[in-house]
Amino acid sequence: ALAFSTKSEIGIDIERIDPKFDFDMIADTNFSKAENHFLHAKKLESRNRFFTLWTRKEAFLKAVGIGIGENIGIEVFRSVNHFREEIPLPGIQGGDFYLKTFLYQNQYLITSASSNASEVFCQLVDL
Repeated sequence: ALAFSTKSEIGIDIERIDPKFDFDMIADTNFSKAENHFLHAKKLESRNRFFTLWTRKEAFLKAVGIGIGENIGIEVFRSVNHFREEIPLPGIQGGDFYLKTFLYQNQYLITSASSNASEVFCQLVDL
């Protein structure tokens, strides 16, 4: 997945929804209490919800230019399309971000993040 912009900070992430991946330990140790509640509120949707949260974290952190390592705790579950981090990240100017998550070919979740609402889209091309 590639993302380009001349108007805003952007990031993108794509993850294959792996039916065998054990996400519970990652979620338990790195996601907030509210995110874990969201994750497990609908058991049949928990796998997709995990990958939705994960791609949103990754896309946002790529947009602001920092890694996921110590920043995995950034809470993104409340955002539908509009997001403002509640705890400012070191060296990052606070501001609005817009996130869009969608399913691709029934096995990939993709999220794009942008500081400009009109640029939250993604063009997919099969190569």
